[in-house]
Amino acid sequence: TLATEKNPYAPVVDKTLTVALVESHQKEHIRQFILENFRSTFEQMPGMPISILIEPFIKQIRRSEGITFYYNCFDFTFFAAVAKHSKLTIKNGIQLLDLLAKCYIFDAVFANSAIQSFQKIAFRFKEDSSFSAFVPQLLKVIMGLYVSHVRKEAKNHESRWGKYQNYINTKLNEEKALAYMQAERILDLLSMLLELSNAEIIDKIKSAILDGFISITNGTKIEDTKLLAVLKPIGDVEEMMKKHGNKGIKIAEASIRTRASVKSYGGSMTTRK
Repeated sequence: TLATEKNPYAPVVDKTLTVALVESHQKEHIRQFILENFRSTFEQMPGMPISILIEPFIKQIRRSEGITFYYNCFDFTFFAAVAKHSKLTIKNGIQLLDLLAKCYIFDAVFANSAIQSFQKIAFRFKEDSSFSAFVPQLLKVIMGLYVSHVRKEAKNHESRWGKYQNYINTKLNEEKALAYMQAERILDLLSMLLELSNAEIIDKIKSAILDGFISITNGTKIEDTKLLAVLKPIGDVEEMMKKHGNKGIKIAEASIRTRASVKSYGGSMTTRK
């Protein structure tokens, strides 16, 4: 290939292909061809910079997701290759984490593929200060989604958590079933982040979960034991609650607008760009 031969025209070709990828993103056969060729090149040339492709591609997905862009299997094969690429920067890694987290929560078809690449990137950059700064932004959004979901569904139903669960599990309509599955995936995502074994990140997750629990309890009288169960692997939950006290913030109301905008598949999970 031009790249392996160190042809001086290789960068020009890469730019041209990137433009073609962005402008023809809605044509899946073209997108597949370009992504698979880039993936092959990445494997042959592990030292090749990848920002030239990643940034414009992610921006295009954010602009057109659910409108002219729809995920396919080959997209996640490409994301998996990027996740392990030696030249993946923390900036591009966070952009991809944001994209994958959103996909994991809202796209049941590709959720498993999305979380695999998310895990690889998260474990890779878990000690980076930029990743530590990204986590609170992610937590704010996903906990807002979770609390809004529980409080909304609890309004018209009995407040005991067990009965609430039984109601959801009857799957009386597709929307409620999808919302329940999204909430379950948020709990799984929180558990995965705890597995990073980063003390600073664990403290942030712990505070977010306890704040969420207090917000749910204050708003619905439901004691969300499933949410608290996420914390069991890291210690005594009752002791955590005592130390946390009643400083929990009510995040549900503030998250309603966020929930609506994120669910529409437009833009980013954690940024307004």
